[in-house]
Amino acid sequence: MASEMATLTVPGLLEQVPHIRQWLRGILVGWTVSAEVIADLALAVTEICKNITLHGYRDITPGTIDVRLAKYGDIIRVTILDTAPIFVPPQASLPPPHALAEGGYGLALVRSLVDEFVHDGSGTRGNCITLVKKDVKIIQL
Repeated sequence: MASEMATLTVPGLLEQVPHIRQWLRGILVGWTVSAEVIADLALAVTEICKNITLHGYRDITPGTIDVRLAKYGDIIRVTILDTAPIFVPPQASLPPPHALAEGGYGLALVRSLVDEFVHDGSGTRGNCITLVKKDVKIIQL
């Protein structure tokens, strides 16, 4: 059972992504999570949500993006759900710095920021991405 939880549902539109990031940061600050973990999760969630809006809902009427945030002791779990067509994330890793080009590295970046990245597709539509950060440092006030 989570010791703390929060949820947010927004339309699957690109202009909602900054709102998602601001909400996530606000919750994590309230939970006194370290700035480093907040930055990592904010970037990872922003990248996932941006991909949902730009790629998942590209050719269809946008559905929603549901973000569920849970803290279990020193573990933070973020679950992001959409109603876009199923996609299979590549098992890409970050390229060497000299090989960087524009685009295509988002999921590799996300994987580098979290301890666990799990994708689950359901039926013909709907993706569930779970991001986990372990050994999260909590700031003592």
